[in-house]
Amino acid sequence: MKNKELYDKTVSILVDAYFNDTLQHGICSKCAVGNLINAAKPFTRKQIDDLIHSRDGWVKVFCTINANRISEQHLIYPDNYVGEAKKQIDSTGYSWENLSKIEYAFETASEGCNQEDYMFNGLMAVIEILDEIHENKDIEKTAQSKKRFNKELVNIKTHAKRIF
Repeated sequence: MKNKELYDKTVSILVDAYFNDTLQHGICSKCAVGNLINAAKPFTRKQIDDLIHSRDGWVKVFCTINANRISEQHLIYPDNYVGEAKKQIDSTGYSWENLSKIEYAFETASEGCNQEDYMFNGLMAVIEILDEIHENKDIEKTAQSKKRFNKELVNIKTHAKRIF
């Protein structure tokens, strides 16, 4: 596997965002990439929001527009990989191309039956992209990463810790 540390760090950031409810489809500062940039620091979520709204943040390089599946678009502007956008993207340890893949996988995942399904499906799609980016061939590692997003397992473990 290439850069196991970054892979593990990325999964941990997304797990935390998932369980802390700071992960949301369609809001650039709260999507998978927004959470990776926020976790990288020195950016605060407000700074990310401000840069996104001023179109100086990472979204000026790539973004996925998913208007209820009616007009899905993945926009890419590599010439805009400069200034604040470049700083935000580089802070994650990923190239803009790889973050663009993560963004697209998260935003275009199957919606399932409800918001929880949509979020979970988005995260599973991101794990598959991370496996591709990091050349992870370890099926068990992938399974372990995916299990970290299972709220039922986490609730059972948390409850068991309280009992014992």
